[in-house]
Amino acid sequence: MNAMDDSEARQLLGPLAGEPGGAQRLDVDEIVRVGTRRRHVRVIGNSVLAAVAAVALASGATVAIRNASLPQPGDVWPSASAPAGFALPDAPAGPNCTRSRLPGPSGAVSAVDHTGRYVLEGKTGKAVVWRDGEKVVEVAVPADINAQYAINGRGEFVATLNNGVYAYLDGKLTRLWTGSAAAITDDGDIVGLQDGAGPVLWTDGAKTTPGLPADSVPAALDDDGTIAGMTGASDELTVWLPGGDIRVLPVLPGPDARFVAGLRNGWVVGVDGRDGFRYNVTTEEYETLPAPFSRPIAVAADGAVLADHSETSSYFVLSGGTARALVVDTATSDFAPLSISDDGTTVIGNEYVRGTDRPVAETRPVAWTCD
Repeated sequence: MNAMDDSEARQLLGPLAGEPGGAQRLDVDEIVRVGTRRRHVRVIGNSVLAAVAAVALASGATVAIRNASLPQPGDVWPSASAPAGFALPDAPAGPNCTRSRLPGPSGAVSAVDHTGRYVLEGKTGKAVVWRDGEKVVEVAVPADINAQYAINGRGEFVATLNNGVYAYLDGKLTRLWTGSAAAITDDGDIVGLQDGAGPVLWTDGAKTTPGLPADSVPAALDDDGTIAGMTGASDELTVWLPGGDIRVLPVLPGPDARFVAGLRNGWVVGVDGRDGFRYNVTTEEYETLPAPFSRPIAVAADGAVLADHSETSSYFVLSGGTARALVVDTATSDFAPLSISDDGTTVIGNEYVRGTDRPVAETRPVAWTCD
Protein backbone atom coordinates (compact mmCIF):
# COMPACT_ATOMS: atom_id res chain seq x y z
CA MET A 1 0.00 0.00 0.00
CA ASN A 2 1.33 3.46 -0.79
CA ALA A 3 2.13 5.70 2.14
CA MET A 4 -0.39 8.48 2.70
CA ASP A 5 0.45 11.84 4.27
CA ASP A 6 -1.46 13.46 7.12
CA SER A 7 -3.44 15.84 4.91
CA GLU A 8 -4.77 12.92 2.86
CA ALA A 9 -5.68 11.05 6.03
CA ARG A 10 -7.53 14.09 7.34
CA GLN A 11 -9.48 14.34 4.10
CA LEU A 12 -10.60 10.74 4.53
CA LEU A 13 -11.41 11.01 8.21
CA GLY A 14 -12.77 14.55 8.20
CA PRO A 15 -16.37 13.74 7.20
CA LEU A 16 -16.62 11.33 10.10
CA ALA A 17 -15.80 14.03 12.67
CA GLY A 18 -19.25 15.61 12.38
CA GLU A 19 -22.80 14.44 12.28
CA PRO A 20 -23.90 12.55 9.14
CA GLY A 21 -25.24 14.97 6.54
CA GLY A 22 -26.65 13.25 3.49
CA ALA A 23 -25.19 10.39 1.51
CA GLN A 24 -21.41 10.25 1.73
CA ARG A 25 -19.19 8.18 -0.51
CA LEU A 26 -16.44 7.14 1.88
CA ASP A 27 -13.94 4.35 1.48
CA VAL A 28 -14.36 2.81 4.92
CA ASP A 29 -11.61 0.23 4.46
CA GLU A 30 -9.16 3.00 3.59
CA ILE A 31 -10.36 5.12 6.53
CA VAL A 32 -9.60 2.34 8.97
CA ARG A 33 -6.26 1.48 7.38
CA VAL A 34 -5.13 5.11 7.30
CA GLY A 35 -6.31 5.71 10.84
CA THR A 36 -4.29 2.76 12.04
CA ARG A 37 -1.15 3.47 10.01
CA ARG A 38 -0.87 7.24 10.26
CA ARG A 39 -2.52 8.26 13.50
CA HIS A 40 -0.23 10.40 15.60
CA VAL A 41 -1.66 9.75 19.00
CA ARG A 42 -1.90 12.74 21.30
CA VAL A 43 -0.24 11.63 24.50
CA ILE A 44 -1.25 13.34 27.74
CA GLY A 45 0.77 13.99 30.88
CA ASN A 46 2.38 16.59 33.15
CA SER A 47 5.31 18.29 31.41
CA VAL A 48 8.07 20.85 31.99
CA LEU A 49 10.38 21.40 29.03
CA ALA A 50 12.60 24.21 30.36
CA ALA A 51 15.57 21.87 30.80
CA VAL A 52 15.44 20.83 27.15
CA ALA A 53 15.39 24.41 25.96
CA ALA A 54 18.13 25.55 28.34
CA VAL A 55 20.59 22.83 27.41
CA ALA A 56 19.99 22.98 23.67
CA LEU A 57 20.00 26.75 23.38
CA ALA A 58 22.99 27.24 25.65
CA SER A 59 25.11 24.85 23.63
CA GLY A 60 23.93 26.24 20.31
CA ALA A 61 23.70 22.72 18.92
CA THR A 62 22.21 19.35 19.63
CA VAL A 63 24.22 16.15 19.86
CA ALA A 64 22.60 12.80 19.14
CA ILE A 65 23.57 10.15 21.67
CA ARG A 66 23.45 6.76 19.99
CA ASN A 67 23.32 4.01 22.54
CA ALA A 68 25.56 1.13 21.53
CA SER A 69 22.96 -1.41 22.64
CA LEU A 70 20.47 -0.12 20.06
CA PRO A 71 20.47 -1.23 16.45
CA GLN A 72 21.78 1.65 14.39
CA PRO A 73 19.90 3.28 11.49
CA GLY A 74 20.26 1.04 8.45
CA ASP A 75 20.83 -2.14 10.48
CA VAL A 76 18.66 -5.14 9.70
CA TRP A 77 17.56 -7.67 12.31
CA PRO A 78 14.88 -10.38 12.46
CA SER A 79 11.43 -8.81 12.41
CA ALA A 80 9.79 -11.83 14.06
CA SER A 81 11.93 -11.87 17.18
CA ALA A 82 10.13 -12.46 20.48
CA PRO A 83 10.79 -9.55 22.87
CA ALA A 84 10.14 -10.17 26.55
CA GLY A 85 6.58 -9.54 27.62
CA PHE A 86 4.95 -10.18 24.27
CA ALA A 87 3.33 -13.25 22.76
CA LEU A 88 4.35 -14.77 19.47
CA PRO A 89 1.44 -15.14 17.03
CA ASP A 90 1.08 -18.85 17.85
CA ALA A 91 1.24 -18.36 21.64
CA PRO A 92 -1.92 -18.87 23.71
CA ALA A 93 -4.11 -15.79 23.53
CA GLY A 94 -5.31 -14.01 26.63
CA PRO A 95 -8.99 -13.33 27.38
CA ASN A 96 -10.72 -11.16 24.81
CA CYS A 97 -11.47 -7.50 25.51
CA THR A 98 -15.25 -7.12 25.44
CA ARG A 99 -16.99 -4.31 23.55
CA SER A 100 -19.82 -2.04 24.72
CA ARG A 101 -21.44 1.22 23.58
CA LEU A 102 -19.68 4.22 25.09
CA PRO A 103 -22.18 6.32 27.07
CA GLY A 104 -22.50 9.98 26.20
CA PRO A 105 -21.36 10.92 22.68
CA SER A 106 -23.78 10.40 19.82
CA GLY A 107 -21.17 10.84 17.09
CA ALA A 108 -17.55 9.98 16.50
CA VAL A 109 -15.03 10.38 19.30
CA SER A 110 -12.11 12.53 18.16
CA ALA A 111 -9.81 12.37 21.20
CA VAL A 112 -9.46 10.52 24.51
CA ASP A 113 -7.40 11.45 27.57
CA HIS A 114 -4.81 9.16 29.15
CA THR A 115 -7.15 7.96 31.89
CA GLY A 116 -9.94 6.98 29.51
CA ARG A 117 -12.46 9.11 31.44
CA TYR A 118 -12.57 12.19 29.20
CA VAL A 119 -13.57 11.91 25.56
CA LEU A 120 -14.02 14.68 23.02
CA GLU A 121 -16.74 14.54 20.39
CA GLY A 122 -15.78 16.80 17.50
CA LYS A 123 -18.58 18.21 15.38
CA THR A 124 -18.52 20.89 12.71
CA GLY A 125 -18.19 24.16 14.60
CA LYS A 126 -18.45 22.55 18.02
CA ALA A 127 -16.40 20.50 20.49
CA VAL A 128 -18.17 18.52 23.22
CA VAL A 129 -16.29 17.02 26.16
CA TRP A 130 -17.77 14.07 28.07
CA ARG A 131 -16.61 12.57 31.38
CA ASP A 132 -17.89 9.18 32.41
CA GLY A 133 -20.89 9.62 30.11
CA GLU A 134 -21.82 13.12 31.33
CA LYS A 135 -21.43 16.24 29.20
CA VAL A 136 -19.07 18.69 30.96
CA VAL A 137 -18.06 21.14 28.20
CA GLU A 138 -19.65 22.31 24.97
CA VAL A 139 -17.81 25.10 23.19
CA ALA A 140 -18.06 26.64 19.72
CA VAL A 141 -14.93 26.33 17.58
CA PRO A 142 -14.25 27.61 14.06
CA ALA A 143 -15.94 25.27 11.60
CA ASP A 144 -13.47 22.80 10.06
CA ILE A 145 -14.37 19.24 9.11
CA ASN A 146 -10.66 18.33 9.26
CA ALA A 147 -10.20 19.48 12.87
CA GLN A 148 -7.78 17.42 14.98
CA TYR A 149 -7.92 17.35 18.76
CA ALA A 150 -5.94 16.32 21.83
CA ILE A 151 -7.42 16.28 25.34
CA ASN A 152 -5.82 16.10 28.79
CA GLY A 153 -6.81 14.53 32.11
CA ARG A 154 -8.64 17.70 33.20
CA GLY A 155 -10.93 17.83 30.19
CA GLU A 156 -9.01 20.69 28.54
CA PHE A 157 -8.14 20.35 24.89
CA VAL A 158 -6.20 21.74 21.95
CA ALA A 159 -7.57 21.86 18.40
CA THR A 160 -5.70 22.06 15.11
CA LEU A 161 -7.89 23.85 12.58
CA ASN A 162 -7.26 25.23 9.11
CA ASN A 163 -6.90 28.75 10.46
CA GLY A 164 -4.72 27.95 13.47
CA VAL A 165 -4.21 26.19 16.79
CA TYR A 166 -6.80 26.84 19.52
CA ALA A 167 -6.69 25.74 23.16
CA TYR A 168 -9.53 25.40 25.62
CA LEU A 169 -7.82 26.23 28.93
CA ASP A 170 -9.19 27.71 32.16
CA GLY A 171 -12.70 27.74 30.73
CA LYS A 172 -12.01 29.75 27.58
CA LEU A 173 -10.98 29.15 23.99
CA THR A 174 -7.81 30.95 22.86
CA ARG A 175 -6.07 31.08 19.49
CA LEU A 176 -2.37 30.28 20.00
CA TRP A 177 -0.55 30.19 16.65
CA THR A 178 -0.76 29.24 12.99
CA GLY A 179 0.34 25.65 12.51
CA SER A 180 -0.46 22.40 14.30
CA ALA A 181 -0.50 20.91 17.81
CA ALA A 182 0.73 17.44 18.77
CA ALA A 183 -0.06 17.11 22.49
CA ILE A 184 -1.46 18.83 25.56
CA THR A 185 -0.48 18.00 29.14
CA ASP A 186 -2.48 18.05 32.34
CA ASP A 187 -0.68 21.32 33.18
CA GLY A 188 -1.86 22.83 29.91
CA ASP A 189 1.51 22.71 28.15
CA ILE A 190 1.18 22.23 24.40
CA VAL A 191 3.81 21.20 21.87
CA GLY A 192 3.48 21.47 18.12
CA LEU A 193 4.69 23.25 15.00
CA GLN A 194 4.38 26.89 14.06
CA ASP A 195 4.27 27.69 10.37
CA GLY A 196 7.64 29.01 9.28
CA ALA A 197 9.17 28.70 12.75
CA GLY A 198 9.46 24.97 13.51
CA PRO A 199 8.72 23.36 16.90
CA VAL A 200 6.87 25.51 19.41
CA LEU A 201 5.84 25.14 23.05
CA TRP A 202 2.99 26.81 24.91
CA THR A 203 3.67 26.86 28.64
CA ASP A 204 2.66 29.14 31.54
CA GLY A 205 0.44 31.09 29.18
CA ALA A 206 3.20 32.02 26.75
CA LYS A 207 4.72 30.72 23.54
CA THR A 208 8.36 29.64 23.58
CA THR A 209 10.76 27.22 21.92
CA PRO A 210 11.34 23.67 23.21
CA GLY A 211 14.94 23.69 21.94
CA LEU A 212 14.40 21.11 19.20
CA PRO A 213 16.07 21.36 15.79
CA ALA A 214 14.14 23.55 13.35
CA ASP A 215 13.41 20.61 11.04
CA SER A 216 12.13 18.30 13.77
CA VAL A 217 8.47 17.26 14.07
CA PRO A 218 7.26 16.57 17.64
CA ALA A 219 4.60 13.87 17.77
CA ALA A 220 4.19 13.05 21.47
CA LEU A 221 4.92 14.46 24.93
CA ASP A 222 5.46 12.61 28.23
CA ASP A 223 4.92 13.58 31.87
CA ASP A 224 8.55 14.50 32.51
CA GLY A 225 8.98 16.63 29.40
CA THR A 226 10.32 13.92 27.10
CA ILE A 227 9.37 14.53 23.48
CA ALA A 228 9.29 11.93 20.72
CA GLY A 229 9.04 12.61 17.01
CA MET A 230 11.09 12.84 13.85
CA THR A 231 14.08 14.84 12.72
CA GLY A 232 12.92 15.80 9.25
CA ALA A 233 16.09 16.20 7.21
CA SER A 234 17.52 12.83 8.25
CA ASP A 235 14.17 11.03 8.51
CA GLU A 236 15.22 9.75 11.96
CA LEU A 237 12.91 8.80 14.81
CA THR A 238 14.14 10.77 17.80
CA VAL A 239 13.52 11.03 21.54
CA TRP A 240 14.50 14.31 23.22
CA LEU A 241 15.03 13.97 26.98
CA PRO A 242 14.50 16.79 29.51
CA GLY A 243 18.19 16.84 30.48
CA GLY A 244 19.24 17.52 26.91
CA ASP A 245 20.20 13.99 25.83
CA ILE A 246 18.93 12.81 22.46
CA ARG A 247 18.19 9.22 21.47
CA VAL A 248 18.12 8.39 17.78
CA LEU A 249 16.08 5.23 17.23
CA PRO A 250 16.68 2.75 14.40
CA VAL A 251 15.23 3.53 11.00
CA LEU A 252 15.06 0.48 8.76
CA PRO A 253 14.97 0.39 4.98
CA GLY A 254 11.48 -0.29 3.70
CA PRO A 255 8.49 1.17 1.87
CA ASP A 256 6.44 2.20 4.89
CA ALA A 257 6.38 5.55 6.65
CA ARG A 258 8.32 6.05 9.87
CA PHE A 259 6.39 7.56 12.73
CA VAL A 260 5.88 7.70 16.48
CA ALA A 261 2.40 6.49 17.45
CA GLY A 262 2.54 7.07 21.20
CA LEU A 263 4.60 8.00 24.25
CA ARG A 264 3.52 7.38 27.81
CA ASN A 265 5.44 6.96 31.08
CA GLY A 266 8.74 6.35 29.28
CA TRP A 267 7.32 3.92 26.69
CA VAL A 268 7.58 4.90 23.02
CA VAL A 269 5.80 2.97 20.25
CA GLY A 270 5.72 3.45 16.51
CA VAL A 271 6.91 2.12 13.18
CA ASP A 272 10.59 2.25 12.28
CA GLY A 273 10.25 1.80 8.52
CA ARG A 274 9.32 -1.86 8.41
CA ASP A 275 8.39 -3.10 11.88
CA GLY A 276 6.38 -1.89 14.83
CA PHE A 277 8.54 -1.20 17.88
CA ARG A 278 8.41 -0.47 21.59
CA TYR A 279 11.22 1.44 23.32
CA ASN A 280 11.71 2.16 27.02
CA VAL A 281 13.41 5.47 27.74
CA THR A 282 14.56 4.41 31.23
CA THR A 283 16.01 0.98 30.44
CA GLU A 284 16.99 1.93 26.85
CA GLU A 285 15.59 -1.40 25.65
CA TYR A 286 14.38 -1.44 22.05
CA GLU A 287 11.92 -4.20 21.07
CA THR A 288 10.62 -5.14 17.65
CA LEU A 289 6.98 -6.13 18.03
CA PRO A 290 6.41 -9.74 17.03
CA ALA A 291 4.97 -10.19 13.55
CA PRO A 292 2.28 -9.65 12.47
CA PHE A 293 1.57 -6.92 15.06
CA SER A 294 3.34 -4.26 13.03
CA ARG A 295 1.16 -1.21 13.55
CA PRO A 296 1.03 0.19 17.10
CA ILE A 297 -1.79 2.64 17.74
CA ALA A 298 -1.11 3.68 21.35
CA VAL A 299 0.78 2.67 24.49
CA ALA A 300 -0.37 2.57 28.13
CA ALA A 301 1.56 3.82 31.15
CA ASP A 302 2.32 0.21 32.08
CA GLY A 303 3.76 -0.51 28.61
CA ALA A 304 0.75 -2.38 27.21
CA VAL A 305 0.51 -1.79 23.46
CA LEU A 306 -2.65 -1.31 21.43
CA ALA A 307 -1.89 -2.55 17.92
CA ASP A 308 -3.51 -3.85 14.80
CA HIS A 309 -3.02 -7.29 13.25
CA SER A 310 -1.62 -6.41 9.85
CA GLU A 311 -2.89 -9.56 8.15
CA THR A 312 -6.49 -9.60 9.38
CA SER A 313 -7.27 -5.94 10.23
CA SER A 314 -8.23 -6.95 13.76
CA TYR A 315 -6.95 -5.35 16.95
CA PHE A 316 -5.15 -6.57 20.05
CA VAL A 317 -3.75 -5.40 23.36
CA LEU A 318 -0.28 -6.88 23.83
CA SER A 319 0.46 -7.17 27.55
CA GLY A 320 1.81 -9.63 30.09
CA GLY A 321 2.95 -12.16 27.52
CA THR A 322 -0.45 -12.44 25.83
CA ALA A 323 -2.26 -10.96 22.87
CA ARG A 324 -5.80 -10.00 23.89
CA ALA A 325 -8.20 -9.52 20.98
CA LEU A 326 -10.69 -6.66 20.84
CA VAL A 327 -14.09 -8.20 20.13
CA VAL A 328 -15.47 -6.82 16.85
CA ASP A 329 -18.20 -7.71 14.38
CA THR A 330 -16.50 -7.46 11.00
CA ALA A 331 -19.60 -8.75 9.20
CA THR A 332 -21.47 -5.49 9.84
CA SER A 333 -18.94 -2.87 10.89
CA ASP A 334 -15.46 -1.42 10.64
CA PHE A 335 -13.58 -0.26 13.71
CA ALA A 336 -10.96 2.33 14.61
CA PRO A 337 -9.58 2.09 18.18
CA LEU A 338 -8.02 5.38 19.32
CA SER A 339 -6.50 4.98 22.76
CA ILE A 340 -5.64 2.77 25.70
CA SER A 341 -5.96 3.81 29.34
CA ASP A 342 -3.00 4.20 31.70
CA ASP A 343 -3.67 0.82 33.31
CA GLY A 344 -4.04 -0.95 29.98
CA THR A 345 -7.60 -2.12 30.69
CA THR A 346 -9.76 0.23 28.60
CA VAL A 347 -9.66 0.91 24.87
CA ILE A 348 -11.88 3.58 23.29
CA GLY A 349 -12.62 4.12 19.62
CA ASN A 350 -15.33 4.23 16.98
CA GLU A 351 -17.48 1.68 15.20
CA TYR A 352 -18.55 2.47 11.65
CA VAL A 353 -21.71 0.49 10.84
CA ARG A 354 -21.97 -0.31 7.16
CA GLY A 355 -25.21 0.39 5.31
CA THR A 356 -26.71 -0.70 2.00
CA ASP A 357 -26.93 2.68 0.27
CA ARG A 358 -24.17 4.45 2.23
CA PRO A 359 -20.71 3.20 3.21
CA VAL A 360 -21.35 4.41 6.77
CA ALA A 361 -24.90 4.18 8.05
CA GLU A 362 -24.04 4.98 11.68
CA THR A 363 -21.03 5.89 13.78
CA ARG A 364 -20.96 4.51 17.32
CA PRO A 365 -18.42 5.43 20.00
CA VAL A 366 -17.40 2.18 21.70
CA ALA A 367 -15.23 0.97 24.57
CA TRP A 368 -13.44 -2.32 25.05
CA THR A 369 -12.82 -3.62 28.57
CA CYS A 370 -9.87 -5.90 29.22
CA ASP A 371 -10.61 -7.44 32.64
